Amino acid sequence: MRSQILQGDSNGSSTRVTLIDAGRSPTDSEHIDVSQELLTSAYAPSEKQDVAELPRGDVIKYMIACSINCVRKLYQAGLQDPTKAIHGIVSAGGTGGTSLVSAVMREVFPVGFPKLMVSTNASGDTGPVVGETDITMMYSVVDIAGTNSLLKRILSNAAGAITGMAGAYERSLTEQSRQSKQPRKRLGLTMFGVTTPCVDKVRTHLEADYPIECFVFHCTGHGGKAMERLVEEGKLDAVLDLTTTEICDELMGGNMSAGKHRLEAALKAGIPYIISVGATDMVNFGPRATVPEKYSQRQLFEHNPVVTLMRTSSEETAMVSGFIAGKITKFAKSPEKVQVVLPKGGVSMISTPGAPFYDAKADETLFQCLEFQLRDSGVLVESDERAINDEAFAVDVAERMAKLMGL
Repeated sequence: MRSQILQGDSNGSSTRVTLIDAGRSPTDSEHIDVSQELLTSAYAPSEKQDVAELPRGDVIKYMIACSINCVRKLYQAGLQDPTKAIHGIVSAGGTGGTSLVSAVMREVFPVGFPKLMVSTNASGDTGPVVGETDITMMYSVVDIAGTNSLLKRILSNAAGAITGMAGAYERSLTEQSRQSKQPRKRLGLTMFGVTTPCVDKVRTHLEADYPIECFVFHCTGHGGKAMERLVEEGKLDAVLDLTTTEICDELMGGNMSAGKHRLEAALKAGIPYIISVGATDMVNFGPRATVPEKYSQRQLFEHNPVVTLMRTSSEETAMVSGFIAGKITKFAKSPEKVQVVLPKGGVSMISTPGAPFYDAKADETLFQCLEFQLRDSGVLVESDERAINDEAFAVDVAERMAKLMGL
């Protein structure tokens, strides 16, 4: 497994390549800049191990650790010295190589940095490979074993792709450094289909009236993870978390969970943060036939042929409340910058009176539990009788966000 680090010049006319040998068996080539021997000795996480003696799974774990140390050092050197700056990373491999290099890409490089993985796995389930990042996957069609005319063409296309991406990235950094205009505040927004009217109105209102740039995240699990990661990377100045449906999937076993750490990043960062309960009336599953047997008698709604929604019960909305309140009380670095807004007229497009998921008891349980559990938290909890997709509600919550951001 060989990985390539790309460096471009200021006008994009040439590309320099640093080739790293991260394979189990060392390769002798004049083109390799970081040999397997150097990688496993100079960048070992602790004591150097004999790669040839390790089981395959342990080899990959060990090479991931060595590669992360090496690539991180190269990347950080470039941040200090522009002449050493890295502008892209590319690799090619099977499932093992893909696992190895994608881990390096996810761990070392920020979102927005060009990452290209040519993989035999690119037409399969790429969720574990891409995660919450922006890794670009290219299917190799044939295995990365030996060479042939088709593989040569695909690898040539990959070389052209990463060279173009690296050049564009390098030029964008140059242009960004030349801008004298005051940058707009970066606001994260969370959205689902059933909260889209609210989020669209918030976005257009804020971008029209304030120096705010909105980043909208689709709450499919990876969307929530991506937003949390961008907060951790310092790329969001505030978050308006209108749609927290991923919590339902985490607690009830749906297929759009963002994991157990959802909500934590903004609370820990101490940035302005408004939390609402959009789409907490539902748990997401695939086609109706894939809904777990234990939920077969529950209230279900076919959102489309591949998505089936289950209405949350009172017991489950109490669990959602406990999750939200627990995160706030444990992780809020600046409680005065955190607010919770409860749209009591309906938490989604299909939970208003007369709609398929209307359940006043379940919603009231959610609202009452949050108000009670956060009563001594120092966090403002605001109840609003309107539905989340009410246009006036959206404008008011947008203004609330702008005020919290000091605008």
